Amino acid sequence: IGGGFRLQASTFLQFNTNGTQERMRILSDGKVGIGTTSPVCKLHIENTAYDFDSSPAATDFHLMLRDLDSSTAGDAISIGFAQSTDATTVGAKLSFLTEDSYSRGGLVFSTNSTANVGDNTAERMRIASDGDVGIGTVTPQEMLHVYSTSNSRVEAESTAGFAALKATNNQGSFGWYVHNTTDSFRLFDFGGGGDYITVSGNGNVAIGTDLAPQKLN
Repeated sequence: IGGGFRLQASTFLQFNTNGTQERMRILSDGKVGIGTTSPVCKLHIENTAYDFDSSPAATDFHLMLRDLDSSTAGDAISIGFAQSTDATTVGAKLSFLTEDSYSRGGLVFSTNSTANVGDNTAERMRIASDGDVGIGTVTPQEMLHVYSTSNSRVEAESTAGFAALKATNNQGSFGWYVHNTTDSFRLFDFGGGGDYITVSGNGNVAIGTDLAPQKLN
């Protein structure tokens, strides 16, 4: 396979294969382009997009990180992020964590909350190989599993509209929501049944009625 390189004085260094087909270019300011002659950052890779719903080949990817060893549970391939004068400090990390053979594994998101040098990142969220998402747990048991050794809370917030938690299956769709104009918490039927239970801010309750909530004994 023929190839070579070309130095354009004070402008760029070009690397070719298969004759004169350009594969990589380094500009005078140090930017590196692969698949592009005008990189806009330190490393700029361009490739045509592929149909995500088809069966992509490895050659479709814009970037591949691969370990050629056999899949070993617990092994990881990571990308680190940092802004520090210390070369060992890691601020955040995205890791592919192998779970089983044939590259079966999950994505782990880690961040650092310490004031120490080195890699002190801790796992914050995991997407397991089966698609379950864990926050605060390395073994999510549901599609979304939130765990804490102290208080655990999931919040839905709105500045003007409803704030709701919704559950839907083939039998119906219901949700608990905070009303947008009154201080109340309500069970709502999204199938058209309206509010079934209303709990006002003072603790009064209404069940199956439009009347003002009253105390329950």
